[in-house]
Amino acid sequence: MEPYAVSGLPDGATYYFVVTAVDNGLEGLESVEAAAQPLLDCNFNGVEDSVDIQFGISEDNNDNGIPDDVRSLRLPPQPRRRPLEAPRPLPALP
Repeated sequence: MEPYAVSGLPDGATYYFVVTAVDNGLEGLESVEAAAQPLLDCNFNGVEDSVDIQFGISEDNNDNGIPDDVRSLRLPPQPRRRPLEAPRPLPALP
């Protein structure tokens, strides 16, 4: 059996999972529900932010739970959005 990873879930939320087994087209009972939260790693160093702060890897001088070195990261440029246009009037009915 291969491990299964769920990716792309936003941080800050709790997700609940149950699993079942399928054998020869027959599905077994659901497992006990398990709760999980995605790793919050705002500075992308592979260490959860709370651990960074707790062990002094990163500072959090403003006590917001986000390592202060995150502010120094450059985000990729965001695409520009077209300005909204005024709606066009509907054509008159004959």
